[in-house]
Amino acid sequence: MTLKPIPFWLSTCFFLLATTTTSFASPQALVLDLYQTPDGAVTVTEHGNFIDPYFANRALTLADESGMDVRAVAERWIPWLIAHQLPDGRFQRYCKSGGSDWSACEPSDADDAGFAVWLELLYRLAPDSGLPVTWQASAAQANKDLEALRDKNTGLYFVSHELRVCLLMDNVEIYRLFRVMASANRRFGQQKFSIDYGRKADQLASAIVRRMWSPAKHRFAVSTQHPLPTLFYPAAVAQVYPWLFKLPTPAGDAKRAFRNWLRSYGNIWLQRSNDKFPWGIIALAADRFEETAWVNRWVENSQSLRHSAYWTVLDETLVQVLQVDRH
Repeated sequence: MTLKPIPFWLSTCFFLLATTTTSFASPQALVLDLYQTPDGAVTVTEHGNFIDPYFANRALTLADESGMDVRAVAERWIPWLIAHQLPDGRFQRYCKSGGSDWSACEPSDADDAGFAVWLELLYRLAPDSGLPVTWQASAAQANKDLEALRDKNTGLYFVSHELRVCLLMDNVEIYRLFRVMASANRRFGQQKFSIDYGRKADQLASAIVRRMWSPAKHRFAVSTQHPLPTLFYPAAVAQVYPWLFKLPTPAGDAKRAFRNWLRSYGNIWLQRSNDKFPWGIIALAADRFEETAWVNRWVENSQSLRHSAYWTVLDETLVQVLQVDRH
């Protein structure tokens, strides 16, 4: 597959974002030299031969939201992924061996979340004039495909057309997307779209609570498929997503609810006794809820995990975010 060169407008777009972000101090730049290849691709693990676009897209959105400068990575990653997007708007997972080019080797793990994090990245990084022309077709197709996954009976979104199951984590990420799109359209001067996406976010939040919250257990079901999983991931990890992405829940105060979660699962998370992955996204939640001791322990533990097979580009991004926050 022949990849398109980075157009001049894209560099200009990111330059304008840089000059308008702040007039007081430059944000810390995200550095992913061990993950981004010369052609712009971003691998899941360092110097890897496997790409799952979800990981790079979620890493960049969280880094941007946390105030880091993601331009150097994004200005090469976005054209790469647009060039590899299927004509029907879907994304796949990609592999390479030796000197070969990247080729699709697996379908997406979850189309709904894949569309959500891609759209969130584009809307976050778009200038105040709106989505750049060369992003518009990709965004429009992804948005159309995402809406086609909506279950009209429940108001929730299916994982894919093949897997007609609704997951808590994915639907919370779609809720977050709608909040970002509402904010972005307000910035673009598109007030009607801003109101529409704010309303969509509210409707999805209501559907998530109505269909997935268990008053008896005082927690969310992580899936509409039964029997429900009971392992740390996804059963425990998924509970953190509504708090992290600011979805109002019947659990009440998110800070207090997350602290209770840490009492039950914090040591399991840090010791990786039930799951070998470090789950940096939980550390980010701990940082946002001022659970400093837990954040410090995770950052300290991360030193022995970096460069391991279980350390992903998302974890690498989040440890950089948290190290900036600690200084």
